[in-house]
Amino acid sequence: MPQRLPAAVRRKVAEAAPMLSDDIAEALYMWVKCAMLPRFEPFRTTEDMFREIGHRWASPPYIRDVLEDALHVQSGRTRRLLAAAVNAIDREVTSRTLPDPRGDRGAPWWHRRLWTG
Repeated sequence: MPQRLPAAVRRKVAEAAPMLSDDIAEALYMWVKCAMLPRFEPFRTTEDMFREIGHRWASPPYIRDVLEDALHVQSGRTRRLLAAAVNAIDREVTSRTLPDPRGDRGAPWWHRRLWTG
């Protein structure tokens, strides 16, 4: 069972969501769901990690792309609230994924993470 997000993250999302369009708010809540995925257990080697994981889940990075685009078009308080919520979720997502050593170094960080799903 996935762990709940910290209260501070939930507060940031709740504060930002009412100020966003439906599409952006939906992407924010989908990114929250990604952040609630179980944490990876540490692996002894990269080979062990690939043997056990074996794939990347494609959906979360695209959700994060929507949020990144939204951050560039929002302004003022809405942008600050969205950025605070997204940054808090990003920290949770990072703690539950692993760096992809085979990922494209030129891609955004969220495209260079290993996911399960």
